[in-house]
Amino acid sequence: MIRARLGWLGDRWVEDVFVAWDEGGRVTEVRPGRSDDGPAEDGLVLPGLVNAHVHLEQTGRKAPAETGLAGWIGALLRGPAAPLDAVELGIAQVVASGTAVVGDVGNGGDAWTAIAAAGLGGVAWHEGLGRGRGTVDAAVAAVAPADDRVNGGLCRRPTPHSLYSTAFPLASALARPGQAPAALHFLEDPAERRFLSGGDGPLAELLDALGVDWRPRMEGLGEPLDVLRGLGLLGSHVVLVHGVELLPEEWREVSESGASVVLCPRSNLAIGGRLPDVPSALAAGARLALGTDGTVSSPDLDLWGDVALLLGRWPHVDPAVWMTAATLGGAYALRLDATYGALRVGARPGVLWAEGVRAPADIGRVPARSWRVAPRGIA
Repeated sequence: MIRARLGWLGDRWVEDVFVAWDEGGRVTEVRPGRSDDGPAEDGLVLPGLVNAHVHLEQTGRKAPAETGLAGWIGALLRGPAAPLDAVELGIAQVVASGTAVVGDVGNGGDAWTAIAAAGLGGVAWHEGLGRGRGTVDAAVAAVAPADDRVNGGLCRRPTPHSLYSTAFPLASALARPGQAPAALHFLEDPAERRFLSGGDGPLAELLDALGVDWRPRMEGLGEPLDVLRGLGLLGSHVVLVHGVELLPEEWREVSESGASVVLCPRSNLAIGGRLPDVPSALAAGARLALGTDGTVSSPDLDLWGDVALLLGRWPHVDPAVWMTAATLGGAYALRLDATYGALRVGARPGVLWAEGVRAPADIGRVPARSWRVAPRGIA
């Protein structure tokens, strides 16, 4: 149990809060502090963070120096591979930084076993790639099948990578609705809009340089959201990642569709030097989550670094917006908000302690954190 001067419950701040849990990490009590609880500790108690987009397989890889998505991808493909223990290194980073839930994206299909062993909740997505002439059925068969949730909070499912790297029919097949949402890298860079609307530009040139016979599988080109809608990829069953190039009217349509958008701001600055149109996203009432992406584009896997960046860039935005995105908003996007992302009776979100956070504005500085109930306690 803990009595804290400040609490973040997942969607709101509470001053002087008492939180108790049982041996399995299930929250049993959340209420105002009382004198018989002992003195309130000076800091913030909150649920474990939700890193809704991370590439654990890429941990330890050096970030390419090139900017612009197409050049960055080309440099990444030419660069050295990740270390063999990349997933374990990544898990150690996210757990140490206070993350209880991950939306992990991989190409090997086996990271989920290590994620489950660590007691983390979330979704382990196995990406399907390919724009060639192979059949959709064969491509789908090459991707790990969907699994039931293990430990009550983790599952594996196939997903498309993006609409420039995954043939349209394959993307539609991989993102069929299931118990966990699919994920799609979407409008991370201006080159993607050009590729989807005209089938040309830097991403088309990159595919040509890689020897990909992509042109036969490009039926349905058009405005990006028209393409998504035509493929059945716009809705709550697909989590959109990045959204840097979404226009104000597109943010409104995404919001109305029920889709969540995962922002990865430090990654976006590293690759393209731009951030999403946050004012338009907020005006549209978009459902936001946060992710670090991988260490090839972010300095680390500490989600609080992205919270601090966003608060620093938009200081007039209520800090609750970013704390919600880092906790309950991420759990909602992954369909895990009944268990994770909030300090509520019956949930098992992990209980995290942040030193020296005495007011909401203090989240703009990355604090030292420690677990009162670690992810293994909720597995």
